[in-house]
Parts: sequence; C-alpha cells; structure tokens
Amino acid sequence: MKADKPLRQAFELLCRCFNGRHRVQSNVLYEALVRIEGSLREAEEILTNLLAPFLTSKNLFRISSSFGILADAKFLSRVFSDESYDEELEKLVDAMEYYTQFHYT
Repeated sequence: MKADKPLRQAFELLCRCFNGRHRVQSNVLYEALVRIEGSLREAEEILTNLLAPFLTSKNLFRISSSFGILADAKFLSRVFSDESYDEELEKLVDAMEYYTQFHYT
C-alpha cells in the first residue's frame, strides 16, 4: 500500500502525458516526465525496502534495473516521441488506466 501512492501518481501522469503529448510543448512534457521519474524512484525505494528480506540479490537487481530504465525522463521522452511505439504504448496506457480506476484501502 505504501508504494501505491507514488506508483498511482506516476501512472496517472504517464497517461495524461501520452494522451496529450502532441498538444503540449516538449519542455512541458519533459517537466512532467521528470516528475514521473521521481514518483517511480520513490515507488522503487519503497518496494525494494519492503521486499529486500524476501528476495535474492539477483531479484533485487532485476527490480533496480527495471526501474532504472523506466524511471528515466530521457528514456520516456525518447519513447513518447517515437511513433513506432504508439501501439504498444496504447496498451500500456490502457493497463495503467485500469490500475488507477481502483482505490485500495
């Protein structure tokens, strides 16, 4: 539950960025991607701290590697600007929107 808040914030903002990426200036989009990067890094820290006692160092490295790639504003900016990824991104955005529809208590 602790990781839900920053993850949810990142997902909601990612969805808005994807849906509005052609309507906003690139510097505004990049600033939003930097905020997403911060939220994803916060979620990574929480997840790592919670799961560390239960995972091997190899699996912790996998989590760190995944977040290292995804929680990077430059990476997200490149992906958002490449229209060849649009179909895959739409599926990811649908999954993120589905996740954010539900509130866990």
